[in-house]
Amino acid sequence: MGNTAFSRRRFLGGAGLASGAALLALAVAACGGSATPSPTTAASFPASSVPAGATTVPASAAPTVSTKPTTAASAASTPKAQSQPATGKVVEITYAAHGDQSWQVFWKQVVQWFNEDHPNIHATFHAEPTNTWQKYLTLMAGGTMYDIFRNEEKRLPGFVVRGHQLLEITSYIQRDKENKDDFPPTVWSEFQWEGKFYGFGHDLSPAVVFYNPKLFKDKGVDLPPKVWGDPKWDWNAFVETAKKLTSGDGAQKIFGIGGNTWWVYMDPWIWTNGGSVVADDNLTVTLDQPPAVEAWQYYADLVNVHKVMPTSAQATNGPDQLYQSNREAMDINNTSYTITLREMKDFTWDMAPYPTGKNGKVFTRIPNNICSAYAKTKQPDASWEFLKFMSSKKATIQARGVPSRISVANTPEFLSRTPDQNWKLLADSLQQRRSELLSPYFDEFDTTLTAAWQSVLDGHATVRQMVTEMKPKLTQILQGKGAQ
Repeated sequence: MGNTAFSRRRFLGGAGLASGAALLALAVAACGGSATPSPTTAASFPASSVPAGATTVPASAAPTVSTKPTTAASAASTPKAQSQPATGKVVEITYAAHGDQSWQVFWKQVVQWFNEDHPNIHATFHAEPTNTWQKYLTLMAGGTMYDIFRNEEKRLPGFVVRGHQLLEITSYIQRDKENKDDFPPTVWSEFQWEGKFYGFGHDLSPAVVFYNPKLFKDKGVDLPPKVWGDPKWDWNAFVETAKKLTSGDGAQKIFGIGGNTWWVYMDPWIWTNGGSVVADDNLTVTLDQPPAVEAWQYYADLVNVHKVMPTSAQATNGPDQLYQSNREAMDINNTSYTITLREMKDFTWDMAPYPTGKNGKVFTRIPNNICSAYAKTKQPDASWEFLKFMSSKKATIQARGVPSRISVANTPEFLSRTPDQNWKLLADSLQQRRSELLSPYFDEFDTTLTAAWQSVLDGHATVRQMVTEMKPKLTQILQGKGAQ
C-alpha cells in the first residue's frame, strides 16, 4: 500500500472502492426501497426514532441481484412539501464525515453550532477516517446508514443511479426558495442527477500550488504569482523554478515540487493544455489524444527525468510530510490541506495558481464537497435542515476550502482568514473551474486509472503504454460493462 501513503487525498477520497463487489453492494441496496417522505415546514418535525448509525453490517445483509443500472427517473418522486404539527420532542439525527484529526475537530464544531441553533434537533457526529465509501455501501445495503453524510459530486451519480440511496430534496429546495445564483453554475448543477436534487453545498476545494516562502527566499528564487493566468508563470517557468529549488541528495534532498499524485490532479494540466481525460459527455474516453498525452508526459517527467519531484519510495510518509518538514518547496494539493497548515504555528506557507498553458488559459480541479441524506432516513425534515445549515456562512466561513455560496466566499471574513495567505486566489479560482468526470461508474474508473498512472510515475510503464491500454478498459467501464 505504498501508493496509499504517497497520495493522502486519494486514500481519504475512497481509493478502497476497487472491487466489483463494492459496486454490487450499492446496486442491490435499491431493493425494497420506499417512496421518498414528504417534507414538512422548516419548523415542524416528527418525533424521533432510533437514528441510523450502526457501524457494522453482516455481509448477509446484501442479497445478490443484477448490477445492471437503473435510471434515476425510475425512483419515486418527491411529493410536494406539506406541513405537520410539531410534537415538541427533540429529533435525533446522525452525521458522518471522513478526514484526519484536524477535519474531525472541525466537523464536531460545526455539529455543535447546528445543535445550538436548532433546539428541536440534536445531531451526533460520527468520524469516518478511512475507507469511507466502502463502509457507506455496507451500511446502506443493511439499512443502517447515517441520516446525513459528507458526499462528493463525483460519488453522487453512483449512489443515485445504482442504488437509489440518496434522499431526493428537490421539493425542499423549491419550498425554501434556495437561490441558485448564490452558487457557481457548475456547482449547482452537480447537486442534481437527471434534474433532481440529491445533495446540497458545503465547500469547494480548489487544487492549488502550496509553497514554502522560506525555501524560495533561501534559494533566491522569485515567489510564484498571486493571480490565475499570469503569462510568465507557464509550464517552462514552473519546471525551471522547481529545478532551482531542488538540492541535495538522499535523506536530506529538498525537492522543488511534490504533492498529490491521484490521477484527478492531472485534470488541470490536461484541461489547460486543451485536452481531457473524458469528454463532456462523460462517456467518450479522450486520455490518449495529443493534448492529454503531452500533459501526462510533462508531469511524469517531473519525477523520472527532471528529478524535481519525489518518487513514491522517496515519499514513504507522503509528500505532505516532506513539505511540512521544509524538504519540499511546492506541494500540489487541494485546500482541505489548509486546516492542517493553519494549525502549524512555526511554518510559513502560501498558495499559488497552477501554471498557465501555452494557449493562455489555466484551469484547476475544484471538488464539490456536498452533503447528502440517506433515502431511508426516518427524519427527512430534520436532515434537510442540517443540509441547509451546512451551506450557511456559519458552517463554511472556516471550512477547509471555499464556501459553496458566492455570497460567503466574497466576504471579508473569508478573504482575510489568515493574514499571510492568499485566500483571494481561492475565491477567484471559481472562474477556472470545470466539472470532473460524473459517472455512476466513477469508482471502477478511478481504481483502474489510478493504478495505471502510478505505474507510470514509478517508471514501470510509459505514458504511451498507459493510454493505449487504458482507453478500451475505461470505455468499457463507462458503458457499464466493467473492465474487460
